[in-house]
Amino acid sequence: MTAPDRLRLVHWIAAHVMPHEPAVRAWLARSLVSGSDVDDLIQEAYCRLSAVTAIESISRPDGYFFQIVRNLLRE
Repeated sequence: MTAPDRLRLVHWIAAHVMPHEPAVRAWLARSLVSGSDVDDLIQEAYCRLSAVTAIESISRPDGYFFQIVRNLLRE
């Protein structure tokens, strides 16, 4: 990934994903996930998001973020 592409991805995550982090954390807390596990799940979700190469195909960043966390929780 080129530097401009990486920067575009970082800005996209900041604008379209990070605002949904509090809702994801609240959902995890309601699911009785411990605080340290919540932090680990969120961190891993961001790691996976950092590998996305086609953000144009993601129509619902909030749903995409939630789905990544759900999948991680199942793992």
